[in-house]
Amino acid sequence: MREEHRTSPQDASGGDEETGSPTDGTPADPPGRWWITPAVFGAAAALLVLAAFSPWSWGLSDDFGTAPWWVAIPALVAAVLLVGGLGTRRTVRWAVAAAALAACLGLFAFARSPAEELPRAPRPYQFLAADPPRPAAALAAALACLAAIGLCVLLARRQGFRLPPAAAGGTRRRARRLLAVVVGGALAGSLLSVGTDQVAQSVQQALADTKKSVFDATSQTLPEERRGKGHDISAAEHHEPVPHLKPEKTLWRKKLPGPVELTTCVLDRPKDNGWRVDQKHRNDPLVTQSTLVAVESVSGGNAVVGYDAADGSERWRYTVRDTELTLPRLDKTYTTDSRLGQVGVSDFCRVHVVVDPLTLVTLDGSSGEVKNTTQLPSPASWKDRAFNWAFATESYISEGGEDQDVKWQPLVPLGHADQIYVQTSRQLVEVDHWTGKVLAVTKENKGCFHLATHERRSARTIGAPLVLAQGCTSPYYTQIPERPADLGRGVDETDLAYDGLSRLISHRQDTVPRLGCDRAPRISDVRDGPKGVVVVGRWCDDYDGPLLVGKDYDDEAWGTVVELPKNTELPLRPYAPRFGDVLWLSHGSLYRLEPARGRVEGQGSYQKLYAEDGEPLEALVPPATRRDDALDEHPGAFYAMTASGTLLALTYGEKEGKNGGVVAEVTGRMAKAAGECAGTRDLLVDRAGVKLLALCETDGGTEVTAITGKRLTKAEWAYPHSQNYKQYVSH
Repeated sequence: MREEHRTSPQDASGGDEETGSPTDGTPADPPGRWWITPAVFGAAAALLVLAAFSPWSWGLSDDFGTAPWWVAIPALVAAVLLVGGLGTRRTVRWAVAAAALAACLGLFAFARSPAEELPRAPRPYQFLAADPPRPAAALAAALACLAAIGLCVLLARRQGFRLPPAAAGGTRRRARRLLAVVVGGALAGSLLSVGTDQVAQSVQQALADTKKSVFDATSQTLPEERRGKGHDISAAEHHEPVPHLKPEKTLWRKKLPGPVELTTCVLDRPKDNGWRVDQKHRNDPLVTQSTLVAVESVSGGNAVVGYDAADGSERWRYTVRDTELTLPRLDKTYTTDSRLGQVGVSDFCRVHVVVDPLTLVTLDGSSGEVKNTTQLPSPASWKDRAFNWAFATESYISEGGEDQDVKWQPLVPLGHADQIYVQTSRQLVEVDHWTGKVLAVTKENKGCFHLATHERRSARTIGAPLVLAQGCTSPYYTQIPERPADLGRGVDETDLAYDGLSRLISHRQDTVPRLGCDRAPRISDVRDGPKGVVVVGRWCDDYDGPLLVGKDYDDEAWGTVVELPKNTELPLRPYAPRFGDVLWLSHGSLYRLEPARGRVEGQGSYQKLYAEDGEPLEALVPPATRRDDALDEHPGAFYAMTASGTLLALTYGEKEGKNGGVVAEVTGRMAKAAGECAGTRDLLVDRAGVKLLALCETDGGTEVTAITGKRLTKAEWAYPHSQNYKQYVSH
């Protein structure tokens, strides 16, 4: 009788337990489902790799971030173990252990709270990165690792890799099919990774919303059908230093509530023009619109209101109602007022609203839409001032004397700077003007007060800020360097990578000299001038009047010291454009700082540039061009308004006589264009409508008069004459 020899399952497997077999408790693949194991393998491997690198973060919010290295490394180890072992049970178990560690670390990284106290920043400023939101990338990595663990558990319960059935073709064709299934599984794992990123971002935003201070505010934005409509002007007109007009006609006159500032928005530009403008694009059309921003008292609170500079009609309104807010403080709670604080208006289409005590809201200047709401750090003390936060501006007004507290202003201009600063007596916070996001925080000694100015490159380009600190130490300034992202950023780009700890402070920093005085000076104005910094303030009794002190960045010493008349009112508010003279209005006359050529170091002088016979000047639009660079067809135009409301159009001229010199010549006059003003007068240029806005601010509001006229020269001198020169015109 023929003896049959049967091989046991153990012998058939060759002793390798990792390959798995139907007889060892692992279910066999049903016919036709051989692809499940390689697909699960590919998906799990893709999830582990993507958990480490967060490749989809570019399409998510700026705060998504990347996974910490100590989360990424265990995830990568798990991926290596899984792929290197080709899904055998032993390596799958080790991969699960590493993935579990990565998931725990990711959850820990997401759950931990930012430090409540920041270390004191040494002088000069070492900006400390502001408390970030919870890192969504860490949570996304943890979720991806958990999903991979689930797939690995399924993988461990199945047989190892096997080629497709023999009916599928030859060995090479079956191997290609196996590889295709693995790749398909990896793609499916990638899609699952996108889902975990979205879930993590949703959780991050939900937790961020719960952390924001609660305040009562309503927003009435511009209707959609009215957005995008404005004035069609050329790029040259928009970036013209100062339009050269002969004032002739009043367009409209209206009284607005409260103080008023102006912001201008570019609503549309040619796509191929981008954010660099050269000579061949100077006549390209732009759609621009200007908004007058006012603060109005309403029942139960205050409102920030945007008015169309074209006709004075209301465009949008953001109302903040006074409420009480309960906040935690150590192991106790306390109640404080929540109300509208100071409002800062940027020249470039942004309105920043402080809602005391802890919130900064950024509005679009044209539509009033809320662009960002961020939480400010908790002030060191709640009793230092009636309002917790204030913007650092170029000048400050004291309550009564030179050593008095700063006078509260509900609305302030913020100028051209790409970074703005809000402050308390112990903290300075740096904010991106375009996004409204906190960039950095520094803690100061008690009593510090800051002024902030910026370099005026041209009419519509951003400038690097300069920050001056005083009150807690001898006044010193710091020239804040540009962020790397600023050099290649357009107006629509929101990816502002920033690290406050690694950004280096440039060498342009110095202490304001005491000039022989025992005590430190009190600075009321700071300007980033043509070649250096200009400060104005009061020193000691050795000087009868305030001093104007300047320093060229190329010099070690402060080479300009000018003593002003004793009765000079501060702040002086000098004008110091990069390509222009240092000018100021005082006692109804226009003065100009004499050039430094041939001057003895430590001294300086000034001359009277213009004085209206028998009628003082009260407001000025300064020239933005250097006199010796101005062309005959487009001289450096500027404007002044007299006490009676007469508007003067002026240009530079040469003084007659052997000594020569510079004078201001009248090229146009509009008698009583705005009427007399019993309060504070100001004069603004509206580039959107190519007109002038005369403001008269009193306790009852601000009367605005819009004035236009005949253009005397075309806007040809907007850029240097090099055909290859490209100027950054981000706004």
